[in-house]
Amino acid sequence: MKNKIEELVLAKCIKNIDPMSSLDIGLEIGRYYVVSNINMGQSYTFITINNKSYNSILFEFYDDTLNEIDIYSKYNPYRSVINENSKD
Repeated sequence: MKNKIEELVLAKCIKNIDPMSSLDIGLEIGRYYVVSNINMGQSYTFITINNKSYNSILFEFYDDTLNEIDIYSKYNPYRSVINENSKD
């Protein structure tokens, strides 16, 4: 499920080799990139940076004041579905 981001989320590249393909992703380790979308599946999460998708495990995530954030709980679309279903 794609999740449009309302606030600034920064992704700090911590690995530049994709574990699925063993290819260099072309991003600089230690650099921060602005995330425009989060596509969270039940067993994977991809983020969009400059119109390209990357596996989220290659990054750490921060807010606009460089406080580390947990995108897996904060932007999990399944969490709201679970919460809505548990209201019954």
